[in-house]
Amino acid sequence: MQPFKFLLTLFAGSFCITACDVSTDSGHQLNKPSLNSANASLLFGGNGASLMELLNAPQAKEIAASFPTPTLPAAPQAFKPEPEQRFEQWTLSALTQSNDTDEWRWIEQQFVRVALAAEANVESNWAFRDVMMHQFQRYDFQTEERETLQAAERRALSLSDVTEESVFVRGVSAQFHSQGCSSKITLKQPSEHFTWNFDQCPQRTQIGSTVIANAFTQFENGVGWVTHTYGQLPKLTGPVIIEELRVVMPDNQQLRITRSRRRSGTGPVTVSAAQVDEGRETSLRDALWEEEAQKLSPFPASIKISLPTLSRTLLVQLPKQWTTNANDSPLGVQHGVLVKSLGNDESVYPGLIRLFPRR
Repeated sequence: MQPFKFLLTLFAGSFCITACDVSTDSGHQLNKPSLNSANASLLFGGNGASLMELLNAPQAKEIAASFPTPTLPAAPQAFKPEPEQRFEQWTLSALTQSNDTDEWRWIEQQFVRVALAAEANVESNWAFRDVMMHQFQRYDFQTEERETLQAAERRALSLSDVTEESVFVRGVSAQFHSQGCSSKITLKQPSEHFTWNFDQCPQRTQIGSTVIANAFTQFENGVGWVTHTYGQLPKLTGPVIIEELRVVMPDNQQLRITRSRRRSGTGPVTVSAAQVDEGRETSLRDALWEEEAQKLSPFPASIKISLPTLSRTLLVQLPKQWTTNANDSPLGVQHGVLVKSLGNDESVYPGLIRLFPRR
C-alpha cells in the first residue's frame, strides 16, 4: 500500500482529514475521534519521519502545488506564523544552569503545523485542514534523565490554532511580539509562563522552497535559541545534508561550525566555521570535524572540532540516547550539548547541535 493511503487508513479511527461526523451503515453515530498522544507519536514519528513520508508521497504533489512558494520578506519578521504556508515549525531550545549546583539542563519546546489537504471542503464543525503538535523535552546532564511530552490535535474546535501573533496546542501557547528588529516570545502553560527577549534581527536563509529564521538570546542563568521554519518540506531522500554546531563563547560571541555531507555516507565532506558577533560572521579557515562512533546508536559518541585560526580544540560529548525514535527527518535532530575546550583552557560552554542519523 502507498504510504499516503496507508497512513490515512492507519489514522482513520483517530481523526479525519476533512470531517469527523461519522455514522455507520446502520445509522449509529460513532464516537467523535481524538488525535491522542499515542497516535501523535506515530504520526509525527518522534521527529516527523512518518509525517514527512506522507507529505512527500507522489499523491501529495497536487496538495503541495496549491500552496504558495515562500520568499524572504523585505523586513525581518519576528517568527510570526505563516498560516498560508503548507508547513511551519517553531523550536525554542534553552540551556540553563542551576544557581545552587552549577548543573546544566536542556529544555526544548516545539510547535509544528502541517496541512494534510489543500482545504477543508466539507461543511462540518469538525472539518479541518491542518494538524498541529506540541512537544516538550527536558534533559539533565548530571543524571542523564530525560522527560518527553507530546500532544497533537486537529486545528479545529479550539483544540489548536494559529493566529497572526500566536500558536497554541491544548492549552500550551507561544505569543509573538515585535518592534523593529527586537522581538519577544511568551510561552504560556497552564501553571506558568515565561518570556524570551531577542534584541537582534533574526538570521534568515532560504533553501529551495523552505525559509529558516534563527535568533539567539542570553538569560541570567543560560542561553537560548529560536528557529522558525516554514514553506515546503525538503525531501527525505535529498542527497546532501547539512549538520551544525553552535557554541556560545564568552562576551556573548558564538562559534558556528557546519558540515555538509552526502546522506549515503560516500563522497566529499565539507566543513566550514565562523565567529558570530552581533549578527556579523567572520569566517575561520581549516576547521576539522572528527567523530567517535557509538555502538548500537545512529549518532556518534563524541565530536572533536579543531579550529587552528583560534588555536582551539573543542570536544562535544553527545547524550547516549537522543530520542526514543531514531527515524530520519528533513530538518535533522537537534539537542543541547556542553562543549569542552581542550588544552590549557578547559572551560565548558553551552551549545546546540543538529545532526542526522548515521546509516
